[in-house]
Amino acid sequence: MIRAATTGDAPRIAALLHRNMPHPWTEDAVRAALSSPTSVLWVREDDAMLSGVLILQLCLDEAEILTIATEKARRRQGIGRSLMEYALREVGPATVFLEVRAENTGAKAFYEALGFTPYGVRKRYYRDPVDDAILMKFVNFLKIPCQTEKKTV
Repeated sequence: MIRAATTGDAPRIAALLHRNMPHPWTEDAVRAALSSPTSVLWVREDDAMLSGVLILQLCLDEAEILTIATEKARRRQGIGRSLMEYALREVGPATVFLEVRAENTGAKAFYEALGFTPYGVRKRYYRDPVDDAILMKFVNFLKIPCQTEKKTV
């Protein structure tokens, strides 16, 4: 089940990020995002276990994926995809941006399969190890069904 994160989730989100990311967010950073009016955090729970998290920031008709993580033992089971698809639906008509390490070919392929396209590079953006950031975007057009008036005769 995917749901909006609450402040009570902060310790579990921080722990998931710590276990599964080389440079994880701290619990204080997670709490700050949870209290920010421009940040949105979604978690996926499976059998009462937190199996994934996605954090994004919204600004008008743009959104930026700040981080996405899944438990290592649960990877390649559709958790990340379900979180990304959920986020792309929820942000509505928007351009969604993200950055990914140039050397992370698996993540780049994942994002491209979702419809993200590369549009730029930030040289030497990442540390430990030093790597370029590939800038990617997804133009999200929410399809709203047209309502037509019925003519009465």
